[in-house]
Amino acid sequence: MGRMKSVGTITKNLKKALTGYNKGQDITSYEKYIYLILFYRFLSESIIKHIQTSFNVNYIELNNNEAEAYKSQVQSDIDFFIYPEDLFQNIVAKELNSSRLDSTLNSIFKNIKQSSKYEICEIFRNIDTEAEGIGTSQNIRSNIYSTILKAISDVDYDINKSDYDLFGNIFEFLLNNKDTNNTMSLKNGIFYTQPSIVKLLKKISDQYITDPNNIYDPTCGSGSLLTEYARFNNTIPFYGKELNAIPAMLCRMNMIIHNVRDFKISQCDTLLTYDKEEKEKYDLIFANPPFGIPWNKSALREDDERFNDKPLPNKELADWAFIYHIIYTLNKNGLALAIDTPNMLSRTNPEETAVKKHLVDSNQIDTIILLPRKMFLRTDTGTCLFLIRKNKTDNNILFVDAGNICTKNSNQVTFSDENIDNIIELILGRKSIDNLSYLATPEEIANHKYSLNICDYINYKKEHTFTTIEDVCLSDFIYENEEEANYKSRLKYNTQIKRVNKCIVNTLEQLKQSNQIKMIPLVNVADITIGSKIKDMKIDTNDNFPYRYITTKEIQNGAVMEDSSLMYIKENKTIHTERIRKEDLDEFISKGKLKKDDVLFAIYSKGTKAAIVQKPNFIFSDSVFRLRPFKNIEDEVSPAYLRYVLESDYFVEKINKHIKRYYNNTSSPTNYITLEDFRQLTIPVIPLGAQADICLLLTLMEAKYTELELALKRELEVYQYRYHTNTKKLFNDMETVEEDEEN
Repeated sequence: MGRMKSVGTITKNLKKALTGYNKGQDITSYEKYIYLILFYRFLSESIIKHIQTSFNVNYIELNNNEAEAYKSQVQSDIDFFIYPEDLFQNIVAKELNSSRLDSTLNSIFKNIKQSSKYEICEIFRNIDTEAEGIGTSQNIRSNIYSTILKAISDVDYDINKSDYDLFGNIFEFLLNNKDTNNTMSLKNGIFYTQPSIVKLLKKISDQYITDPNNIYDPTCGSGSLLTEYARFNNTIPFYGKELNAIPAMLCRMNMIIHNVRDFKISQCDTLLTYDKEEKEKYDLIFANPPFGIPWNKSALREDDERFNDKPLPNKELADWAFIYHIIYTLNKNGLALAIDTPNMLSRTNPEETAVKKHLVDSNQIDTIILLPRKMFLRTDTGTCLFLIRKNKTDNNILFVDAGNICTKNSNQVTFSDENIDNIIELILGRKSIDNLSYLATPEEIANHKYSLNICDYINYKKEHTFTTIEDVCLSDFIYENEEEANYKSRLKYNTQIKRVNKCIVNTLEQLKQSNQIKMIPLVNVADITIGSKIKDMKIDTNDNFPYRYITTKEIQNGAVMEDSSLMYIKENKTIHTERIRKEDLDEFISKGKLKKDDVLFAIYSKGTKAAIVQKPNFIFSDSVFRLRPFKNIEDEVSPAYLRYVLESDYFVEKINKHIKRYYNNTSSPTNYITLEDFRQLTIPVIPLGAQADICLLLTLMEAKYTELELALKRELEVYQYRYHTNTKKLFNDMETVEEDEEN
């Protein structure tokens, strides 16, 4: 813990010291050089240790001429050479205040590159510490490098402790630091995979392949999956691909730091790089592809066997394309373990449904495991684990819910050894167990329209395990129904709700039979627009200015929430935004201003939301559609009817066919629909009188649900009171017993 605290403190200080050297730049501008100098220190420590061990010489005290005697042998042994005067330790001691430090480092790095024939040479290729991008003058650049060198020299790093991952700890700190919203790691897609996940993958792989000939990660990033595996076995060849230059560089560094000598890390686009030599090449594949990213499938080669004669996922979602690549490169007797997004299991677009059907029919998915949330730093995104084998002995797929098989810490979830053993037991048992697993046949999966959503298969049964007072109270009326009066009350509400629902169904059926339902595009029944986006808005907490700013979260239960947490736009036009000038505020308000009975509509993660505006003192964001129903037209719709239609399952299903995804460097995409597509969506329009009848019934149903919720709440309060009373009595009885025992 002490060492990690040291890394954290040093990194914070480094960020503070570097921020502001160049206007508009922060620590992310220097990321490559921070990691290069970290690696430079590692190489210096390594060569000192190697020469001390091999020749019993204190290398740091030699001069450059004396070091020539060891150069040839050292280069042969460790594939690089650094002269004593160029060692990290000596530069820190003698050159830290030099105004030419940038050129000194440039010369050292070039010499290291020239001394190496293999991967170290690749790491230092195209490195120029004298480039103006790092600083506008030599003095500024030298000061920046001096700051970095000093900070890294303070890191408590012991090269003799092989279990200490300097790079991993620094990645972990940067990702977990709340103040680094634009950290170097997040900016470049570097996500540090915690060791317990790799330990799970390693133990699973041991059940199927104990002595792999190689290991491969098709989207290796900075190499966290590979380097964690190297702790268990670093003697086999390691292979990896990575799209971005900095993570690829870091992965090479990590390979060397973990003493992996036989490795090849390629910087390329995995999906667009086809190599016939990779067909069934790899015995063991660990992968954590990026979630939900687009891919350029139109750029695939015609002879690309990975994707030929197969249904392809759409261009917006590459998740299944990575699975195709993994299957192609996996040895016939090998094993692939891929961490991915569970969203891909349940998406219903036709392209991905066809892909899932193909994979089920080809029988290469062995097991799909739902992993706990919060397994990765800085996100609580859910993940799943694919276990892929080509030598399966059956044609079924095992679904495992390991969402609760974990150890929960304050900020993150991990796997203990016991957790891992329990998961492996479920995998190897390969049978259906309530709440935990289900072995599904291809026929069952076909009946589910090729959904691979784990929750569609596992039989979940409510267990009588209560951990809170609320659990105990709820259990009384969920399972016991002791109070006959309360039972009858709930029965009354349920009966009334069923009657209202039946009345709605009958009304719609009559309209359908008499051909009074028309399918009309939204653009023909309402004026539709979207709001504008405001960034870095100053907020006023008083009512001096009447317009409140509405986003998706303010639309709740058919209305706009008017609590005090809503944002106010200041009347004096103090808005700071990239899109809106101060003098344009009046125009913005005019565009975004609402009227009474306007209908607001928004898409959110679980469906759609709509609201009717009662007070027009709002303006709205670009995540919200405003619909203003036309009056006195043949196909007129009322605001209430429009609101209910927009929230219906029918409309959700229709809008899902037009959903697009916006990727903003987060693990999960944001769903949206273009204004033009939204305008062309059709809705069922019925006569105004029938609309009023339907809305009356729907309003009545909402009221009944509200009444039922209130009744249940009152009943819960009764049981809570009873529970507390009984608990108090229980403790009183215990005190009496204790007094009797004492007497």
